[in-house]
Amino acid sequence: MRSLGLAEAEPKPVARPPLIGAPAPNAGRIATASVPAFVRPTPPQAAPRPAAPVVSRETQAFRFDVGTAVFPTTGGVLTTEQVDGVDLVTVDARHHRVIHPAAFFEPHEGAQYDRRAVERFWPIALGKRVRFVETVGTERWLHVMSAVRAETVSVPAGNFRTFVVERTMQRIGGGPRPLATYTYWYAPKAGAIVKTELRPGDGRPAIAEEADVIGYPLPRPSPASTGALSSAPP
Repeated sequence: MRSLGLAEAEPKPVARPPLIGAPAPNAGRIATASVPAFVRPTPPQAAPRPAAPVVSRETQAFRFDVGTAVFPTTGGVLTTEQVDGVDLVTVDARHHRVIHPAAFFEPHEGAQYDRRAVERFWPIALGKRVRFVETVGTERWLHVMSAVRAETVSVPAGNFRTFVVERTMQRIGGGPRPLATYTYWYAPKAGAIVKTELRPGDGRPAIAEEADVIGYPLPRPSPASTGALSSAPP
């Protein structure tokens, strides 16, 4: 019988012998303090990727100066008569006028081609390449135009920092299909092409010409100077 206000002691458990075949009291338990922390296995290292080619950031917007006259070493003169978008209009000593879309392409008379593909060559960036097909009647040619490198070139007219542009031209269809290669050295500061080379690809020797002299256009007088001259006393 309990006494009021007094806590009765808990009865002590009676130790019993373990049953035969029964697991020990701590059987199946692992002392966490004695087990090292779980470490994930390191995945095998992937093979290193090859380094991406370094592409030069050197670029150039379309720039040719109207009035610039290039006198090539082969004779004659080639003058920039007009610049229209990315069209370069030149005239030679015989008054032969040619429109060069993107400056490095001279289409056959009456030719059809993808003008937008040609114009995408500008602005020039090293490594840039465009492809387009030129068609005249039943004749077709594949053109590939590439900015292959930047180079300082020495010609009789001087030393120029240039973009070297190559354009290959190959006939599409049956028959012999020699690959002609046109190379242009374009000097942005001169606003002109200072050297060209044609390799016909049919066994004939290459034809090259360099700028012997470059004549720059005369600066236009400003309105202020013109007014001063007109108002000057005789």
